[in-house]
Amino acid sequence: MNAASTARAIAPTSATTSVRPRRVVAARARPQSNENDEEKATLMNLVTSTAISLSIALCAPSASMAKTTVFAGNYYDPNHPGCPRSIDAKGVVRGLDPVPFKRGKGCRGVKKDNVEKTEAKFKPWKVPGKINRTDDEIVIDFNAKDGSGEKLAGKWDANGIKFPDGTKWKKLSDADAWTPR
Repeated sequence: MNAASTARAIAPTSATTSVRPRRVVAARARPQSNENDEEKATLMNLVTSTAISLSIALCAPSASMAKTTVFAGNYYDPNHPGCPRSIDAKGVVRGLDPVPFKRGKGCRGVKKDNVEKTEAKFKPWKVPGKINRTDDEIVIDFNAKDGSGEKLAGKWDANGIKFPDGTKWKKLSDADAWTPR
């Protein structure tokens, strides 16, 4: 008996178990033009940027939800006449002082329309302030400006901030003041 007849003798005789050769079919992708790729990329960029913008808009507080304070605004400082002072909604205090600094010296020559020239004569500064929860007191850390160690607590007083030494920063209308950078 040879190998072929042995294989036939072992193999079942049923017609359902016949072995058929398998064919592998490979499909070719249709060639696409570069225009379609560019259109898809543009569409994906648009969808992505829209999704990012929407998520930022949903996470950001609206103007009505933003914290406001009576302290936010521009002020007149009688100890430094004409030197702008401003406080933002977070309590950050900004201002200009004359160079060289001299207590009581004003800021004559400060011009809204010529900031570059003004900043050559005057030094801009920014210091942290902390507004209490009842929105009637602010503590301003002037040490950050000049290393003086000076922290002043000011109380809201009808139209401005009253400090312990009796000085009062009067709140100005937007038309009367300008905010230093």
